[in-house]
Amino acid sequence: MDGLHPGTFQGFFSGVWLEHARTLGGAAERRVGALALARLGCETPAFAAQEPLMALWPRLVETAVALLAHTDADADAAANGEEELPDIGGEGEGVGYAAAYAKLHHAAERPSTACADVDAERTLSLGVQRACAAMPGRLMPALQQHAAQAAPGAPSLVLQHLSAMLQRAGIDPATLQ
Repeated sequence: MDGLHPGTFQGFFSGVWLEHARTLGGAAERRVGALALARLGCETPAFAAQEPLMALWPRLVETAVALLAHTDADADAAANGEEELPDIGGEGEGVGYAAAYAKLHHAAERPSTACADVDAERTLSLGVQRACAAMPGRLMPALQQHAAQAAPGAPSLVLQHLSAMLQRAGIDPATLQ
């Protein structure tokens, strides 16, 4: 894309992908989106080599963490039997249809989860660790600064979620630079 016009990929990635990634529909889609972001931002040498793209790294990690945190919340709700049925009409309107649809909804075969064999949280955690080791002193300070600007004077939920993910992956967040 940048071969056609410099900055095209950065504009697309920033203005389209990062802006709309949080609107991904289901837990599986959010999980795959987080995996894609983790691999792009942490495992793609071209991404790290270009300064304009590296400026997007804090937003990339923030979006991936938010997608995974939202996916975890969905999994907890499903495990507790709090799955939502889609709204299919008002009161008294199509009552027989609503009951029949509920039966069909619960009888449907559950689709297989994309990338079910990949631990997205661990992939992101290890990717952040490798990226920080490859560029010490650049990535974590940028992420901390981005978080401080997003919520001045308040603890960053993104950093808290990332720290918890890192710890679950066996990585001490204090060792990242």
